[in-house]
Amino acid sequence: MLTRVLEPEVMDTAEEAAEYDAMGHDEVNRRFCDDLLRLGPEPRRVVDVGTGTARIPLVLCELHPRCTVVATDLAEHMLALAERNVRAAAMSDRISLVRGDAKGSALPRRAFDVVMSNSIVHHIPDPRALFEELFGLVAPGGLLFVRDLERPRDEETMAKLVATYAASDTPRQRALFADSLRAAFTLEEAQALVAGFGAPASAVTRTSDRHWTLAYRAEPWGVSLSPPGMNPDESRGTESLVSLLRRLLALWAGAAGGERKPKTRPSARDRARERALPRGRGRPSSRRRATRTAASHTLSAGAKTG
Repeated sequence: MLTRVLEPEVMDTAEEAAEYDAMGHDEVNRRFCDDLLRLGPEPRRVVDVGTGTARIPLVLCELHPRCTVVATDLAEHMLALAERNVRAAAMSDRISLVRGDAKGSALPRRAFDVVMSNSIVHHIPDPRALFEELFGLVAPGGLLFVRDLERPRDEETMAKLVATYAASDTPRQRALFADSLRAAFTLEEAQALVAGFGAPASAVTRTSDRHWTLAYRAEPWGVSLSPPGMNPDESRGTESLVSLLRRLLALWAGAAGGERKPKTRPSARDRARERALPRGRGRPSSRRRATRTAASHTLSAGAKTG
């Protein structure tokens, strides 16, 4: 397996933004939106994290006339081209552009019924903060849809992918594609990353010869079990409403009725003492007998463990 080689986290020169926007992503962007919409239900309030030049929000709004998109990116030159593209498509009333860090933004938590991101994960050296942001934005019952490149297993596979999908690109564009493949995560690495946020490994699948995709539906009544910033090796996820109610009922029952003590049978010694007592006022009541029995058992247990 090829070793991961990082590339710059932000492409923020005018030349890089123009080069990126000119690359032939139309088919890939359309497939991204088709796959997202196939999962349903109809998206209404969408956020695109790491939007680049806003090509995917434009396709999504064209395919689905009732959705609005908040498109975020950290690169100013990317957003400048995004604004130009949005104006040219007359979509300014449906696509809002926001400059922000994908690893932590001021966007409202759990407010979007679709959180989507394409080809940003490989730009982040340690994407745990990115996934914490993405999982934090999706509303209960909403869809988290993330797609990225998958790092090839060897140089031969790398060369074939570049030759297949960037043959007509400029040398600079081919180099950018190769660098992105080297910086990408494998399928297994991506599955391990999202497992730290409660998503099953099955939520991340290989969806082409060069892509993996995370498609995860947030729990409708999810409750976070872990504090923010938890290490992905620790458990972080959601608890269903049924599980939560069961825990609350158990706590309520314990508080209302107290702990029920198990019934104890009198020992042979207690029974012999009881038979020896006269059946009158001197014989202890049932409550006193139970108290003596419990004390006798406590003493016996102490003698065995002492």
